[in-house]
Amino acid sequence: MLGFLSDTLFGQYVNSLSDVLFWFLFAQTLLMLAITVCIALVVKRNRSEQNQQPKTETEPSPQPQAEQLAEREEAQAQAAAAQPQPVEEQPPVEQPVEQPVEQQPDEEVAEQEPLQEDQEESHEAGTLRYDRSFLARLIQSDDNVKRRYTLLKNELLSYKGVKSRISWKRETFKAGRRYVARLAFRGKTLCIFLPLDIADYADGPYQLEQTDSAGTYKDTPALYRLRNEKHFKLSLVLVNETVKKLGLVRTSRVPEDYYMPYEGIVQLIEKGLARREIKSAEDEAIFSRDPE
Repeated sequence: MLGFLSDTLFGQYVNSLSDVLFWFLFAQTLLMLAITVCIALVVKRNRSEQNQQPKTETEPSPQPQAEQLAEREEAQAQAAAAQPQPVEEQPPVEQPVEQPVEQQPDEEVAEQEPLQEDQEESHEAGTLRYDRSFLARLIQSDDNVKRRYTLLKNELLSYKGVKSRISWKRETFKAGRRYVARLAFRGKTLCIFLPLDIADYADGPYQLEQTDSAGTYKDTPALYRLRNEKHFKLSLVLVNETVKKLGLVRTSRVPEDYYMPYEGIVQLIEKGLARREIKSAEDEAIFSRDPE
């Protein structure tokens, strides 16, 4: 009896539990279906709004007919203004033909050509030449001459008490009252004058020349021409023997760069480094003997 009751109660309990579970799953299914339908409706509504939105933006707003007519008239006026207006042709004006005028040989020309290097001009009193100073000749020399001049000047000034002074024709180096050397140009060649006796160097590689013992170079009578690099190196040896003879002491002087760029004769005349002069026939003979 007890077993029968227990089986009956347990069966009822199981049946009620299965019914609850069934209705619970059924309600859950309906809820999911309703949510799915709502989502589908929302998505469809959003797509319809997106398809309608560009059409509303691109639709042009209707303009009044009066404004369209005004714009059309303004465009026609601008097109008419842009068209070129016909230009009335003027009759050609006859210009007088200039007859060529023959230049007389005796007439003076108002404008002169620029001065050329080493230009000579004939004059009633003689020949016009250009007297160049020592600096002018140095400025118009080539770079090798300028380099040798810089090295030679630094060598002379590196001894104690030696000073230099540049005049119109030459540069003089003195230690107190004693002459150490002179630099000058003979033509386009840089030359050095030293207080040496050329007889002491007659058998050596030096080609010393004797200057006028009673003239400007009486204190530096030995002339040496620096025609090439070999002569320049030999000139440094002669300078060394000269300073030894004078008892000069070398100092720790810092070398300087004495390079000067090239300038034409016109610029040199404007700076006062060259001048014009007229040479007569007698002066020409003296000038040919002493090109300095």
